Amino acid sequence: METRDATPGWEDILDSDEDLIWQGNPRPGLTSPGKTVFLSIFGLPFLGAGLAVFGFGVFALFSLGGSADIVSALFAIPFSVPFIGVGLHLVVFSWYKALTAHRHVHYSLSNKRAYIATDYWKRTLESYPVRPDSRIQLDTGGRGDTVWFDVKTRRGQKGRTIETPVGFEHIVDGSRVYRLLRDIQREQTQ
Repeated sequence: METRDATPGWEDILDSDEDLIWQGNPRPGLTSPGKTVFLSIFGLPFLGAGLAVFGFGVFALFSLGGSADIVSALFAIPFSVPFIGVGLHLVVFSWYKALTAHRHVHYSLSNKRAYIATDYWKRTLESYPVRPDSRIQLDTGGRGDTVWFDVKTRRGQKGRTIETPVGFEHIVDGSRVYRLLRDIQREQTQ
């Protein structure tokens, strides 16, 4: 039986008949400014309210008032923490994620599957098989090309189905990746 050298780091991930044919990352820069600004604006009231309640709690804790002020402080400070956390996540992390995606999102394409790896707080690796019936779409322009190749489906409110497209977003060589995906589909139908 013949063995082949797998791509370094991919030995336990790829099938024995699977080879990587492309790897890339999103382009550097702000990829979706509208979404990032919206999340920041939405998060500002949470952050502001959380900081105000926290400030009130610290002030009450160190004021020369009676035990009622201390009880208020001991309630206000922990109560403010979730609001500060949500506000910081929406205001700060949304910008961090948008501006550093090129360092934390990694795309790979094999002759069988598309892979999306992320490494923000934890490392994740998602794989999507390229099937003959996969809807492949190329969007050009903006901060780079996006090649869509799958759809995530989940249940929303009132049982509605929500579809979210999946793809290699904001890449430099989208037309080349699009052709590679189409070639994989053609090979599967032969």
